[in-house]
Order: sequence, then structure tokens, then C-alpha cells
Amino acid sequence: MYDFIDTTRRAGGATLNLPAEALMINGNYIEHQVNGFRTLSVRGRELMGAEVTDTEIGVSHGSRYQRKRYPSRTIILQYSLSVSDNRAFREAFHQLNVILDIEQAELIFRDEQDKFFIGTKASVGEVDPGINHVIGEIEFFCADPFKYSVQVHDVVPNMDGGRTIAVNYQGDFPAAPIFEADIHSDNGFLGFVDAGQNILQFGNPDEADREQYRRNENLIHVNQRGWQHFQDGSEPFRRNPTWGRNGSFVTRARNGRQWLELANQGSGATNTGGSRWNTAV
Repeated sequence: MYDFIDTTRRAGGATLNLPAEALMINGNYIEHQVNGFRTLSVRGRELMGAEVTDTEIGVSHGSRYQRKRYPSRTIILQYSLSVSDNRAFREAFHQLNVILDIEQAELIFRDEQDKFFIGTKASVGEVDPGINHVIGEIEFFCADPFKYSVQVHDVVPNMDGGRTIAVNYQGDFPAAPIFEADIHSDNGFLGFVDAGQNILQFGNPDEADREQYRRNENLIHVNQRGWQHFQDGSEPFRRNPTWGRNGSFVTRARNGRQWLELANQGSGATNTGGSRWNTAV
């Protein structure tokens, strides 16, 4: 049972005693934003009829059932607006127009704060003219007739060694999960299979992880004259300790990254074969 609501009651302080069916639009109750506004009742959130499609076959009795669908939903909010003078009355409706001028807004009612609808203000009822204490109606059109949980519940693979996700789904209509996967290594294929053997497949299943790839890294940069001494397996520094090593390195920014370069290759060293090689170590 909902409490009786006195339509002449006004907020006397900063804390407002909200009605059970007060409407929150995108995170804010209307009563908290419009002086003198109060929700009286809401209808259209309860049981919803389905549209059934069938086919009559010749002179057979009855018909053959084909399918059902749920149409869009309309939620109607009845409210009262009570203010002290004409200026406050106009200001209240101005603020109400601003609040309601939101398309596909998230609608949460105080008696069901863990669920929300998605709706848009469609039409409003006329109010009595010439007075500052009125009762009216606001209709919200919900193209999607269903309501959804405010809280998104996260689940992780919890069966078959981390290969199966078991969910205790407590909704009364089929809902599609949102999958997220963090890939921590080379992986060319990702697939999900439900209990009905329906498959979501991403990538190429024939691309098995059979080969390890080595990353290409630029470890050092030298000037053009030095490239001839860098050959696979030659190890010039280790095998020729008499070569000059009095050069120096420097770091420079190139293309938004820091690189290690040879600033000065040094001088004054000659190996026993008569050729020069100087560098920094």
C-alpha cells in the first residue's frame, strides 16, 4: 500500500519528504528541482500485454500460433504543482520544461531504485487555468518496453578450470551479456559458446599458437661509418679489447621517443692489422 498524499502539502525545509513513486530523471528527482512539484501517482509500469500473431487455416477450428511481441510502453505520471504566486507558478513550469526536455532519459522510480526505464516525454495534460494549485499528467514514451538493472553484475569464468561462466540470471526476459576479454599474449582467435551451442567467434580458428615470434627492437644507433663493423657474431668489443673506447653516447628525442646514439666515436687507437676502430662502451 502507498501512503495517502495530500495535494496541498508543501516542502517546509531543505529536506523534502519524497513520495514513494517520485521520479528520478538522469540522476535527479523532479521534486528536488521544481518548487511545489509533487508526484501523486504513476501508472503503466505494471503487467504489459503482448501482441499475438496467428494464422487461420481454411475451415479448421481456431488458428495456428506464430509469435508474440511486446509493444512500446507509455508511463503516465500524475502530479500536483502548488506555489504561492503567479511568478513562482510560471517559473516552476519553465524549470519543469527544461528538466523534461531530454530524449531517451533514464527513468528511476523511488519505490524501485535498482531498475530503470528509458523514456522520452511524449505529451502532457492540460491544467486548470487561473489558479496556482493544479493537477496534471505527463506521459513518457518508452520505445523499449523493458526495464533494466541499474547495477551491472560482473562475472568471471568459474567452472571447468576457468573455461565456463555460470550466471544466476534472475530476470524474467532473455538478456544478452556483455563480453570483455583481456589478451595477455599472441592470440589470433577468441570464441564463446553458450549452453545452446550458439557460438560467437572472433578471429581465425585455424591460427593456432604454434610459433613464437621474436620482437624487433632497436637497441643502438650508430653513424654510417660504424655499420661495417657490426656483423652477426663478430662481437667487435669483446674480441678486440685493444680498440679505442674513448667515445661517448647521448640520448636524443626522435618521433616522440628517446633514442641512444653515438655522440663521439673517439680516436687514437690502432689495432695490430693497421685498421682503426674507436667507439664508446
